[in-house]
Amino acid sequence: MDFYMYKSFCPRWYAIIKDIRHIVVPKGTPEAEVVDLARKGSNSLTGSGSCDIKLLQKYHMIIQPKKSYAALTALNFHGTFGSVDTNQGIEEVDSSVQSEATKSYDDAVRGL
Repeated sequence: MDFYMYKSFCPRWYAIIKDIRHIVVPKGTPEAEVVDLARKGSNSLTGSGSCDIKLLQKYHMIIQPKKSYAALTALNFHGTFGSVDTNQGIEEVDSSVQSEATKSYDDAVRGL
């Protein structure tokens, strides 16, 4: 991942909004594309339609896990990335929970 720091100058009718922000992009993204993405984000944040972007610094970022917490085990990562629709993943989880609940109920009834 590449990490850029940039300064934006965004004209509005009442003032020019100046800000320093950061953007994270995939490694090897051309700088022209980085500037375009930063401009789109700054335009959206400020309501301007013509922000000027100046790149200030580029960093190479590596993320390494240092500590995992117990709550991580409760997350369901299946069906949330790639071409799988998020709603489809939710439906799969809902149906599996429902079938487990039905099975537990059926087992309880048989035990009575």
